[in-house]
Amino acid sequence: MKKMIIPSIVFLGILVLAVSASGDEAQLTNYYNDCISQKIDDCRRTANIFDGVCNNSCMRKLMEMRASQAKFYNNNKSELVNRMLLHDIGKKLYKIDYFLISQFKEKNQSSQSYTQK
Repeated sequence: MKKMIIPSIVFLGILVLAVSASGDEAQLTNYYNDCISQKIDDCRRTANIFDGVCNNSCMRKLMEMRASQAKFYNNNKSELVNRMLLHDIGKKLYKIDYFLISQFKEKNQSSQSYTQK
């Protein structure tokens, strides 16, 4: 009887851990989706801050970059969430922000290298 109880307890412990991990992943997925949606809104807000009345070339470049970022994040949202889960980014906003910006820069640099050839 004792030989059956110990493996049963171990099995139940592993089962509980697996169920809680899958619940945490769903919560993390929703959290990442919310963070990316907020990032898209922030980028769009910055891109439209002057609505075409800006004569400063640096500000125009910033507005264009933010519009490109918003488009990139919107088009690649599910892929970004999956990569964030894969890389175990966590819930710290600075890590999420760094990851998103680095993914944008990586894609942007690779697309520029194709257009320069």
